[in-house]
Amino acid sequence: MKRTIPLYLNMFAFALFLTFALSAAGQDQDPEKPAILAKPALREPLPLMMKQAPETIEDLRAIEKQVDMILEKVLPATVNIQLGGGQGSGVICTPDGLVLTAGHVSGTPGTKGWVVLKDGQKLAAKSLGRKGDIDSGMMQITDKDKGPFPYVDMGKSRELKLGDWVVCVAHPGGLKKSRGMVVRVGRVLANNSGVIRTDCALVGGDSGGPLFNMRGEVVGINSRIGGPMTQNMHVPMDTYHDTWAKLVKGENMGGNLGQTASNKVPSAGGKVLVEEKGEITKKDPLDAKMKESHFKLHTIEMTPGFAYTFDMVSDKVDSFLRLEDPAGKQLAENDDGGDNQNSRIVYRPSREGAYKVYCTTFNGGEVGDYTLTVKQAEIVVKDLPTGTVNIAEALKSSESALKTAIAQFSRQSVEPYAVAQVFDEEGKPLADKQITFQWAKDEGKATEKTDDQGQARLKLAAEKIDELVVEIPDGMRVLVRLMDADGNTLPLRKGGQKKGK
Repeated sequence: MKRTIPLYLNMFAFALFLTFALSAAGQDQDPEKPAILAKPALREPLPLMMKQAPETIEDLRAIEKQVDMILEKVLPATVNIQLGGGQGSGVICTPDGLVLTAGHVSGTPGTKGWVVLKDGQKLAAKSLGRKGDIDSGMMQITDKDKGPFPYVDMGKSRELKLGDWVVCVAHPGGLKKSRGMVVRVGRVLANNSGVIRTDCALVGGDSGGPLFNMRGEVVGINSRIGGPMTQNMHVPMDTYHDTWAKLVKGENMGGNLGQTASNKVPSAGGKVLVEEKGEITKKDPLDAKMKESHFKLHTIEMTPGFAYTFDMVSDKVDSFLRLEDPAGKQLAENDDGGDNQNSRIVYRPSREGAYKVYCTTFNGGEVGDYTLTVKQAEIVVKDLPTGTVNIAEALKSSESALKTAIAQFSRQSVEPYAVAQVFDEEGKPLADKQITFQWAKDEGKATEKTDDQGQARLKLAAEKIDELVVEIPDGMRVLVRLMDADGNTLPLRKGGQKKGK
């Protein structure tokens, strides 16, 4: 009878992969040594030296050997991308320096940036085309005199089968010489013309990194993540083949990833307070956060009891909005909440004052026209719930979707809080009131006192979501929001998908 590998051996295989991959990723070249430029990556696909499902220790060693061969081939061609105030990853696919990456990493065609090789050498580059709806992008190293560059073979994503082993490489959080590149090994869980899904555990910041089959051919590009560890999405390589000429010519095809109706930041609507045209120029000051981007500052008077929608619309720049309170504390930011390259922030102030709206760009150095529109929608206090209020229902979500979002935020090192803001019947926030959060039928309870803005906060965890409610004293109304530790509103998106930038 044919033996199958026991559970503990499966766990050992996974541990072996992680240990091996991380050690391989940390083997960065000494920065003092010359760059590996004259030695392109291996041109012939690697032979398969492993079984589809390991059954013995020898099988695991064969897989380890195969991954070792892949890393030797692909690490020199995997790069860090620095563009504007953001960072991502990519992979060189031709000896003259064409780089495949995610569309939300490459940004607007023509944007200048940098490509950093494994040895730390920084090369000038520019963005070429992108296909926004599927998130494919391309860049070109413009320091061509420093080539030829190490590059990888391009495979066909349609040839991937469910259960195939794959290897993912990236620079999460930017280039870190002490850590090197991060390598993950996993299996293909789904594959179609629109997306590849694997259990290679990506994190925010892995965007643009390559996904390889076990022959060392790039078959996908890291795009985004969901809440569960199995929701790791990659752009299929075949979409690059199908749109190659347009990408090389610098065409901007479609909007940004995630701009479907279910993934937009929903507007509260209301009357238009401001509809103002502006122009970002190189004479404008540089933004404090997007350090290579210029900005225009707008001041908006806001009042509690209303929801405000800020939309920055432009076909010239990749918009980026930031919102600060009157004291200069950042409250929210967004680079893709509206359609295409537009931005949206929805905010409900708890204090009256002159708030600062920074209209800037995601990519450094961009200039051009834009329109800022501000809408005000009244929060009708009498329509807010009272008594015992289910948190998930108040957030217009479900417990499962909320758990997914919490897992996603945790993977991105964001601490989510359920914030209950209580008002009297006239809409005045109530301070120093005892508010009780309760979950799982009396199995958990926390009592919090409201601050001077009428807000009580509960740090969320998966085990505190089941039947989570907030109990409001008689004569009070409650507005429930999902926020981070700094008081910024967190988007609770259906499906929990997010960019890996």
